[in-house]
Amino acid sequence: MAGFIRCLTSMSVNLLQFQACYLLADDIMDGSKSRRGQPCWHLVGVIGKSAINDAFILDGFIYYTLNRVFGDKPYFKHLIRLFHDSFFKTALGQCADTRNSNEIDSNFTMNVYSKIVKYKTSYYTLYLPVACAMIMVIDRYLYAKMLAGKKAGIIICESFLGWNNGRKDATKGTSHFTGNWSFVSSPR
Repeated sequence: MAGFIRCLTSMSVNLLQFQACYLLADDIMDGSKSRRGQPCWHLVGVIGKSAINDAFILDGFIYYTLNRVFGDKPYFKHLIRLFHDSFFKTALGQCADTRNSNEIDSNFTMNVYSKIVKYKTSYYTLYLPVACAMIMVIDRYLYAKMLAGKKAGIIICESFLGWNNGRKDATKGTSHFTGNWSFVSSPR
């Protein structure tokens, strides 16, 4: 149980650092003066443009920590893909926001606004934490069921979390995520 608590704590820190990384970069790109009533990091003392490097350090530390804490877990590659995917989609949202921030003409529509909201905030604030929790809890559930020695009964389709890249093939039953389908033990 202590190992699982360590993983949860580490994941919480990684999610907070992901947000901090993007907020730091967003403040610089938008030329913001304050965030949550405090001066933005790039305006504190002599930080200035070195805050850009601080954002890179936060990003790098996320993957360093993921590797140190989750590197031996069977779902490690799924976490890495999930963080990379969320990072990319958030960057697309930031790009759309930056390019449209001065647009007050007809080019800025509700459709453009919806895409900015979807990509800039929803992936790292809603999707990423929920998907990470599901990956960790499902793996823990599978491991517990495997130890209990029950027969395979429930099928979980990994495409639910977007892991299969559209493949329709199924693999042999497994206790961890290695193919398109995972067979989970359940009582009969």
